Amino acid sequence: MGDGEIEAGLGVVLSLAHATGSLRIHFERKELKERKARLKAITAGEPFTAGAGHPAIAAQKAVKAAVAASQAAVAATQAAVVASIAASSSS
Repeated sequence: MGDGEIEAGLGVVLSLAHATGSLRIHFERKELKERKARLKAITAGEPFTAGAGHPAIAAQKAVKAAVAASQAAVAATQAAVVASIAASSSS
């Protein structure tokens, strides 16, 4: 993982892999920790060779929003399960 500009499509793939934790499958924890700032910049769309209007940038933003929404849904579901278990065990 270099420090220069990257193609927007690669940025989308890296953003998705980073958001879902898939990079841990291919990279050591130490390497990911060392590259944390670079990954943050990539997921923010900073080092892309394409302009801000590139379709891949819009796709990256949509992917980030979808991942955030699904994580929120999982958290809400877990909270509902815990509340349901607590209510059933107290009766």
